[in-house]
Amino acid sequence: MQRWVTGHRYVIGAASLLGVAVLSYLVSGLLTPGQHSAVGATPCFAADNSYLPLPSGFEQITNTTISKLPLKAPSAVSPGSGGFNGGRLVGFINRVALTEPYISEERARAASLGYHLGKWPLVPLEGPVVRATPGILELYQAHFDFTAQGGAVGWAKHLTDSARLDPHAHEVALELPAEAVTFETTMGPNDGQHEHAVLIYGSRGTVAFQLSIQGGDGITSVSERNLIVDAISRLESACGNRN
Repeated sequence: MQRWVTGHRYVIGAASLLGVAVLSYLVSGLLTPGQHSAVGATPCFAADNSYLPLPSGFEQITNTTISKLPLKAPSAVSPGSGGFNGGRLVGFINRVALTEPYISEERARAASLGYHLGKWPLVPLEGPVVRATPGILELYQAHFDFTAQGGAVGWAKHLTDSARLDPHAHEVALELPAEAVTFETTMGPNDGQHEHAVLIYGSRGTVAFQLSIQGGDGITSVSERNLIVDAISRLESACGNRN
């Protein structure tokens, strides 16, 4: 599945959560306009303790502040700004994707698309590394802070409506400690070469959140429920139920 934004192929999994593209962030040293590397962020929604920690065996592939809502699904109903204050995106990648033979395969794939890789491969990952790794390969968590609770609810709804446009996605019932909607999908055809993903969208108080867990065919909402609950609980602990 090819995904393009302003002339660039998406190179971050969170930007490829859906076939309709919800977030449009670039890594490998590139950031879209209105975004900057996250440094010294202090609001609760951006604090380190509101995010999942770096998993063992992973590296941080992105840490980006968000100053503008990434409205990238024009066929979904777009909410008003709702007093958007800012956000943060954090992402991790499994080191297995940075080792041979997979990194050379990813470099070849990037070259065939006209890209020269730095440290990071093109993401979402494709090919043999996906087939050989049933567990998590990429993990992305984004928070969006609003002045009022209605803004957070509206943005979460926009993300959910956008997800429903993804022809590969289906909604699943997953009991969570928040009003959140869960989808299972593949980042392209379900052919063993493209990542499976669990996508969660919701809001707590004035903060909307999304989580993308991507990897091999072992990635399901049930298998990753504890991780999802941990992510939501960390946001709740950091920010409480701000209204």
